[in-house]
Amino acid sequence: MKNQEEKMATTARTYMTIGPLVVLVLWIVVGASQNASTRGLTGDFLGGVASPFIGLVSAILVSL
Repeated sequence: MKNQEEKMATTARTYMTIGPLVVLVLWIVVGASQNASTRGLTGDFLGGVASPFIGLVSAILVSL
């Protein structure tokens, strides 16, 4: 049981490290543009791509 808890803790730490780094990189890339329409289109694209994956993970977690 403890081994599974350690794996979950390691996974959580990994996501907590990688997540902010991804957000920072996106902020640097998208934030460099001062044109609001470019930022809006980029946000729509990222949301459209991420939404199915988030939905799939949510469905798996609900079924568990």
